[in-house]
Amino acid sequence: MFRDEALVLRRHDWSESSQIANLLTREHGKRSVLAKGSRRERLKGQGPRGIDLLSRLWVTIYPKRGDALDLLGDWEPLDVATRIRASLETLLPALYLAELADALTPLADPAPEVYDGLAWSLAALGGGGGGASPVRPRDSTGPFFSGLSRILASLGYFHPRAGCAACGRSFAGHGPLRFAPASGGILCRDCKEDEPRTVPLSAGAGAVLAALAAGNVDPLRVRVSRAQAAELWRALSRFVWEVAEKRLRAEGAVDRLLAPRQAPARAGAAR
Repeated sequence: MFRDEALVLRRHDWSESSQIANLLTREHGKRSVLAKGSRRERLKGQGPRGIDLLSRLWVTIYPKRGDALDLLGDWEPLDVATRIRASLETLLPALYLAELADALTPLADPAPEVYDGLAWSLAALGGGGGGASPVRPRDSTGPFFSGLSRILASLGYFHPRAGCAACGRSFAGHGPLRFAPASGGILCRDCKEDEPRTVPLSAGAGAVLAALAAGNVDPLRVRVSRAQAAELWRALSRFVWEVAEKRLRAEGAVDRLLAPRQAPARAGAAR
């Protein structure tokens, strides 16, 4: 038996009274648990009914051997992600990050840096807690891309640098850039030809990603233009697709959220 903090990555109803969930714990890795009786009405003081996606909990888990599900004992909600769910602009990125962590972390393999990266991202998307103002929808891209690159870096897939992943030079004067999944980073103009599969990035988008990934800017204050967000999403979603060897379910919804908006056609322009 152990007690730990946990984030709810995935959950579904198992019976009229119980749920099955994938939890990412800070010190004990990802755990698939059976929460017996979690859907029943709880007594006053025992916390809310059910386990909600994206919630942060303090849990007691009883590990089982082999392929059997671990048993979730007591749990105490620390943050039920109410403010994240208040807006699609924060909910959809949060769902994608949780699905990414679920797809890339093996069971029972401690990954505290992944936990910390996801927990920070969810807190930032939800406004940071402690009475902080919620993140405005237009500001959610900074925490999202920072969290996405942080999770990938924690797992060893992405190598955040302030310059080219191949030669190390500053991006200044060496654009246009390319994001190279095989190299796990951004390549300058002079190095991009050596990679067979790359995604184009403007110098501005590349600089934003490098700064966010390296932690050189405050993601809550950085301003990412809609065009830059579309570029970064195109590059990083392609990267995730190759790393996870599948498209995540939330990808399409984030696609629509971050896609450049088309200017309305003027009346009479097409006949």
